[in-house]
Amino acid sequence: MIKSRIKSVTAVFIAIVLTAVPMLSINADARNVEYSASSSYMSSEFYKALCKVELTGDQVTDICNIAKSQVGYHESSSRSDLSGYSSGGGNCTEYGRWYGMQSYWCNVFVSWCAYVAGVPASVFPKLTSASSSYSSLLPSVGADCFRFGSKAVEAGDLIFSCTCSGGYGCVDHVGLIVGVDDDYIYTVEGNMSDEVKALQYPVSSGYASSNRARINYVARPNYQDRSADIKDIGRADAIMSTEDSIYALYDISLGFNEAQKVCALMGGHLLTITSEDEQEAVKEILQNGSFERYYIGLTDEENGEYSWDNGEFYDYTNLQSSPNGKFSNVVIGTEGEWEETVENKRKTGFICEIDIEKVMPSNTASFGGNRYEIYDSSLTYEQASSFAKAKGGKLAQINDEAENQLLSILLKGCDQYYIGESGTKRELLGADFGNYAKKVKFNGGKENYAVMLNDGSARWSVCGIFETHSANGFIVEYSEDSKCTVTYDVNGGKNTPIEQMSENGSEILVSETIPELKGRVFLGWSENKDAQKADYLGGEKFSVTEDTTLYAIWQ
Repeated sequence: MIKSRIKSVTAVFIAIVLTAVPMLSINADARNVEYSASSSYMSSEFYKALCKVELTGDQVTDICNIAKSQVGYHESSSRSDLSGYSSGGGNCTEYGRWYGMQSYWCNVFVSWCAYVAGVPASVFPKLTSASSSYSSLLPSVGADCFRFGSKAVEAGDLIFSCTCSGGYGCVDHVGLIVGVDDDYIYTVEGNMSDEVKALQYPVSSGYASSNRARINYVARPNYQDRSADIKDIGRADAIMSTEDSIYALYDISLGFNEAQKVCALMGGHLLTITSEDEQEAVKEILQNGSFERYYIGLTDEENGEYSWDNGEFYDYTNLQSSPNGKFSNVVIGTEGEWEETVENKRKTGFICEIDIEKVMPSNTASFGGNRYEIYDSSLTYEQASSFAKAKGGKLAQINDEAENQLLSILLKGCDQYYIGESGTKRELLGADFGNYAKKVKFNGGKENYAVMLNDGSARWSVCGIFETHSANGFIVEYSEDSKCTVTYDVNGGKNTPIEQMSENGSEILVSETIPELKGRVFLGWSENKDAQKADYLGGEKFSVTEDTTLYAIWQ
């Protein structure tokens, strides 16, 4: 059984009450709503509330937040009074002014919300009557339309209900789902008793007795996947490491393709399960997420061995294709069960797997009783720290000027490198060394991370928890007696491979870097500088029991 270590768990709490955002926003370029309003509406609290909404770039988040900002708006009897404060009837609203028709306005309201949120008409057109929108208009633009109760509903879905009698089958009203929990479906609906109301329906029945309204059908517009980059993701919600891999779980709703892209930027891939031990280990990290399912990947691009909750493995070579010709997506549930799906469902997180042996250092060195590896891989702080522990080391702790200067020389291609807090006081000691940044509290490692800047200054700085940078590397430190070093000597040639470190008694793969020597042919490597033939070739296993130098052998 694989022994795993949970490094950190930070549950992302997503409230379903109307004051909460329905899902986590990761767009670093959020902007306020832009909307050309009538003068009477601009004087109202509803316009002010609308202007406070930040557009995140996630269409579901944005349409729900815009709808919630309008709760309490009341229709008017006059086209000149669109403030939302009127107590009269007449179906005159700001939403109807935008739509171009002052009439019954439940469909008008949700269409307006989609427009202000920036959802294109090709995904969410101006809805006509509730019944025709469900039966023909929304299906024509790719929306998933289904009878209530046939599948779970989600934030961003449209409900089509009967309000004339609360009966089954009929459709005379449309509203927007802004949240769901185990017991209730939470909606915001226009033209409900002449105003915008926040309502709730039991999940079990879809019937709200207080309004005599029953959900009969649901439509799920084909909302576009949000785009994401590693710098926008922030900290993982759970991290686990084994001897071979680091697993990072994210309670962030991306599309399958976006999740794949983010994992690649981290130097990893969507979790692939290839053994029963790995299957059992992964169940541990799943218990620390707040979502019910997470995207995982194939063992290779098209085919692979899949394990299911019964622990049996088989060759999964006949994946069903989705309508666009791509392979179906696969998700794993919190109990380890697997499911094949062509849907990009909201509240589906993802698990990034980083193969420890495939993350290679860009530089290494030994001095002062310690050994160091410099990594240019774009990991988050938690991943880098977990990686260091899994390798038997720690993020480098710098305690004197000599150590600081030597490490600064080793830095390679990143703008800055994660290091560990220095000493036992858990603070940056830069002021003591003269060349460092101003002394700043490390705050227990929970709010800020220490980084060494790669600008020639040998200075330190701090990086906030949600200020992860795509050009962050990290430095791993090992004690002298815990690691052995393999050094390469090109024996008169050039293009020297970097050093490799490994635990005493373990194996490394000999570097596949090929040195060059004019007029000579490289044969391989040997521990004997004067050997006539090579003992090891690049990619072969080499057992490390002490510090060793491998010499290039030439013909």
